[in-house]
Parts: sequence; structure tokens; C-alpha cells
Amino acid sequence: MSAWMDSLADVDDDYLIGLSNKGIVKRAYKDKGEVAARIGEPGETVSVEIGEETVTVCFPLGESKCTCPSRSICRHIVQAILVLKEQCGQEKAADSGEKQDGGRGDENGKAPGDGEQGAEAGKGVSVKLLSPLEYSTCTCHKKDICVHKAAAILWCQLEAGVLTKESLLGEMAEVQNYDMDSVREAAGQMRAFLEELFATGLSRTSPDILDYLERLAIVSHNEGLARFEGYFRALSDSYDRYFARKAAFRTEDLMARMARLYRRVEGLVKAEDAGAVAGLAGEFRADYLPVGNLDLIGIAMEHFQSQNGYEGETVYFLEENTKKWYTYTNARPVFYDNRTRRGYMEKAQSPWGLNLSLENLLKVRIHLTGAKCDDRNRLSSSQDTKGEVVGEQKLCVSDVQNWYYRDFGELFSGQIDKQQSGWLAEQSGMPGEDRQAGEEGGETSRGTELVFVQPAECGKSEFSQTGQILTLPLYDRAGREILVEVTYSKEESGTIRYLERISQKKVPCFLGKVSLRNGRIRMYPVDLPEIEEPMEETERQGAKDGTGEEDLQAEEERIVMGRKSAFDVMEDLTEEIMSLMEDLYQSGFDTVHDSTLKDIRKASELTEQYGMAWLSQMLASLAGEIEAGRHSMERKTADMAGLYTDISEYLYLCGQKTAYDRGRKYYKG
Repeated sequence: MSAWMDSLADVDDDYLIGLSNKGIVKRAYKDKGEVAARIGEPGETVSVEIGEETVTVCFPLGESKCTCPSRSICRHIVQAILVLKEQCGQEKAADSGEKQDGGRGDENGKAPGDGEQGAEAGKGVSVKLLSPLEYSTCTCHKKDICVHKAAAILWCQLEAGVLTKESLLGEMAEVQNYDMDSVREAAGQMRAFLEELFATGLSRTSPDILDYLERLAIVSHNEGLARFEGYFRALSDSYDRYFARKAAFRTEDLMARMARLYRRVEGLVKAEDAGAVAGLAGEFRADYLPVGNLDLIGIAMEHFQSQNGYEGETVYFLEENTKKWYTYTNARPVFYDNRTRRGYMEKAQSPWGLNLSLENLLKVRIHLTGAKCDDRNRLSSSQDTKGEVVGEQKLCVSDVQNWYYRDFGELFSGQIDKQQSGWLAEQSGMPGEDRQAGEEGGETSRGTELVFVQPAECGKSEFSQTGQILTLPLYDRAGREILVEVTYSKEESGTIRYLERISQKKVPCFLGKVSLRNGRIRMYPVDLPEIEEPMEETERQGAKDGTGEEDLQAEEERIVMGRKSAFDVMEDLTEEIMSLMEDLYQSGFDTVHDSTLKDIRKASELTEQYGMAWLSQMLASLAGEIEAGRHSMERKTADMAGLYTDISEYLYLCGQKTAYDRGRKYYKG
């Protein structure tokens, strides 16, 4: 029996539950004390008589057979394994003199389900891999292979060195095939066109550029470069705003979009294989993977019109158990259709077989069976997913506790700090700001996360005629401020009128997206939800007296001895250099004004004095290339475009660090 001792040593209750289920294992433990069993002579297999049935135990244990009518792993097979394991344990004890527990479920003789169970790690999922793999168990309770089991298998292979991260990423990237010669040719066209735009300058650019950008978007589509199609459509939209002289247009947004796109095109030109192209190109459609069953609360709906040619509605849900955000997007292309389609949202039907309009999803709680979503928690409308309305929405604080804030310092720590990102990260700003995402809804790679903010008091709203932005300050009990901002548009006019009429006596809860700019949290409001919570009058007090105290103290510190704070100095310096980059973008590399060239050289000297050696060197090199271009028939536009892009990235990272350092000091002290 020594061979069987070794083979059965690691067989425990979890293994047996994986072979069958918890009920069968529990019944087998019960029968073991009541039904006689006889073990035959051990060999490659062992015959065990269980009452009137005969079980042939073999390895893998899942291939064991029983003479009863059951075609699956029955209680007789499980009992036979238990009896065989007990016999092996007794023989081992006899050899070693150790006392055995009789093969029960634990040291107290409890079978599975009798008493204390395994602890659950928060809201996580636990996987136990068994041999053969099809008998592995997962706490999502799916018998077939699930995404959690697959992830566990990959993790084990990575830990064992059987699989490497590079090979795994390579396999994922090779899903899309690319004609590398054709991709390089397309990338070369893109780079040459962008360099021509840099050389010409915004002020001398013809409206015909929109046709060229559309052609490059189509080229990107035909080559399978999904993100680049979005990038060029977004760039076209920015130029269209410039030619239409729309109030929401900002030159710095267009500059940033151009510089980022040029850097990405450079990466495409240098891509050595299809895997590198796939990492830059993205996919036209996301992969939706099973996530089991979800209990969703309809929270809010937002209409969007992205700069890359899509519009539609995004519905936001909170999952009751995990408290995670999920979205469902009803999107449609509009880049070939300028007609407005009023009432489309009201007529749109809910997915998942629900007999509801899309808008009515916000009034209910639903249970999804067989849900699927992508890596950003965007839900699929797959026909395999079935939905059922299980109740009314009726939000309370416990439903949204992970996303509900009264203290703005906690809001900064919990949400803002994690938003810092690299220059080329797929970004999602507030409407009217620079959006770099290449997908339909404009979410970040992390997905869209909303927050509920219950301020102690609202300030007085102000509307900027120059920027066409409404700003509404909100204050917590400590007087710390966040700014609700909405850029004017025909779609947002109703929102602006509503915010202007908010009563100071009854401050609503705000639901929206938050970001940081100039050291202050900014919020774009998606909705003003009603949340059931007893309001204590003491929580309403203290905001007015404390409002702006920290600002006043900081201002006094700046005024003393006429010195500026380090944050002010860095912001002034980066804004000055950004203004020079804007002048250069307006004029183009071919016709740089003498004053601009002179100021770039001064900025190089100033940044060197501040210890910013890399920025100083790049500015000096750019000035040198511009000067050389004036005395040469051969233009080096590529060199200047590369330097311009490097400087843009440096200024972005510098500005981000300054803003977050300032915000951290203001909100956290």
C-alpha cells in the first residue's frame, strides 16, 4: 500500500468536493460509519466493495468507476477513496507509532459543512487547482473552467518558470496579424504629414487639413490601427473647433494632442514586429470575458459625444457585493452624419432581455446571470447574459460607502493621488478638455469611476465669459474647497442653469468625475442623486467660518517679504515655457519670430539656473535647430518635431508633479 499512501497523501476534502460536490462528500462521510466496506488487493487499481456496489479506484481519481447507475462521481466512489485513505493512514501510523484521526475532515472529526468553514479573503475569489484540472474548484461556484481558474493556472505557470511574462504578452499580441510593410508605409505618411503641420504652423494651416486627417483615419482603419483612427479623428475635431472659432477651443489642447500623436507615430515607425504594433494599435472591439453573476444598482446616465466620432449614452452601475463600478455604453458613429437625432436616448431599449427603456435602468436594481465585461468593466450586451429586475434603486450610504465623501482630504487620498499617469497613458478629461482616449466612450484604461460628494456648503457660482465655464465651489466642514466645473455647450445649458439655482440652505449630493488642476480638485457633475441618510445639523455647520482659511494663510505666506511659494515659481516657469511652445506652434518651424527665438534662449538659461539641466539642454538644442534652419536649404523638421515633443512631455510631467504636490499640501496639510 506504500504507493497508494503517497498518492493519497494530498487528497483532502477540497479535492473531493472538486471531484463531486460538498453534499456528496458529506453524505460519503455519513455512510462511512454506517455502510460496510471491504478493500481488495492493491495494484494499479484497488477494488473496494461499498455495500452492494463495487468501486474501482484508480488515478486520476476522477476516472474511478462504480457499478451503480450514476455516470458521475457518486457517493460510493468518494466513500471508497475515504476508506482507502483511512486504511493507508492506519498502516502508516502502525509503522510510525503515530495516532491517526480516522481520516475525518479535520482533527475534531467534522465532515465538510459541519461547523467552521474556510475563511473568505474579503470579497476576493479563491481557487484550488486539482489534478486533473477539470476538477479544480473556485468560490465563484462555476463547475466549468472560469476566468479565475484560468488566471490561477497562468500564475502557477509563471511562478514555476514554465511560462514567461514575455512569451505570454507575445501570444496575446499575436492575435492580430499585420502587414508590416504596409504598416510602416502608413506610419511614414503619418509622420511626414504631422511634421508638415509643425513646419507650417497653426496660423497658416488651411481648412483642407480636415480632408487629409480623415484620409489618415481611414488608412489607420484599413491597417487595423484602431487607436490611431481615433487619434486622427480627435485631431480633426480639434482643428474643426479652431476653424469654427468655438469658445471651448484651447490652443494648448491641440498642441498636446499633436505632440502625443507624433510620439505615438514615432513608436509605430520603429515597431519591429506585429507584437509591438499591436501594443500601440489597440483593438476595434474589446474582448469580453465571463465574470459570473452580478447584482447591479443603476446609478446615473451620461450622454457623450467623443472627439473621435461617436456619441451615445453611458449607464453607470454599482455592484452591490464588490462595490465596483460597471458601465454599459450605447454608442453609435456620427462622423459621417451631422444630423441630430433627438429622442434617440428615450427610445433606446435596455440590453439583457429587460423590458425597460435605457433611462429606466436608473430606477431599479437588477441581477445579471452570465455577465461579461472587458478589462475596464464595460458590460457586454451579449444575448447569453440574462437580466432580472429585483427591486427599486433606493440608494443609501451603505450602497455607495466606498465612493462617498464628506471630507475632501479623504477624497484626495482615496481618489486623486492614484490618478497620476504617464504622458501617453490613455487619458479621460472632463468634457471640453483634452481627451486622448482612442475608444468610443473616452474612459481611461482603469475604467470610469465616479464619486459621491456631500459638501457642507456651496459657494456662489460664477460663469466665465472668456472660458465659457461655470464654476461652483463646494466646501467641506474644514473649509477645504473643490470646484464643480461645466463647460458651456448646447447639451450642458440645462445643467448650468440648474447649478446656478442651487439653494445654499439645502446642499445636494454631487455625483461626478474628479481630477486635479492647479492644486485643486475639479469635478464634472454627472448627476445629483438622492441618498437616504439622516442629516445631522452639526454636519452642516462650520463650513462657512472655515471657508478659505487655508487659502488666506497661504496667500499671507506668499505676500510676506514679497516671496512666491515654490509651487507658484514652478507654475509660472512652466506656463512661460508653454507659452513659448504655443507661439512656436502658431508660427510654425519655418517662420519663427525673432522674439520667440530670443525668448527660447533666455528660457534655456533660466531653467539651467533652476537646476533643470535636461530642459535647458532641450531648449538650447531647439533654438539651435531653428537658427540653423534659417541658413540652410535642407529643413530638419523631424529633429525639431522630436525636440518639441520631448519638451511637451517634460512640461506635462513637471506640471503634474507641481499640481499634485500643491494639492497634497492643501488637502492633507
